[in-house]
Amino acid sequence: MKGFMSNLEYLDDFGYAHLSIDTQTRNGEVLLSFIEYCDAHEDERFWQALRNWSEFDKIHASNNGEEGGLRDTFYFEGKNG
Repeated sequence: MKGFMSNLEYLDDFGYAHLSIDTQTRNGEVLLSFIEYCDAHEDERFWQALRNWSEFDKIHASNNGEEGGLRDTFYFEGKNG
């Protein structure tokens, strides 16, 4: 099974990664669509872009599985907010 980083074709002179996305894989088309959205909306934070791209009103996260522990991800800056 090949991993995501195996799709790294090269880093350009500015350090930007150029990827080859296999759209025949289970998530290839979805991943490509999200990457294209992020490229067109580079001013959005990751979680903001994910919400807007997916057309969900809200995306919540919880580490404890309890409904009261849900946090809106919209303003998260990184992986875990």
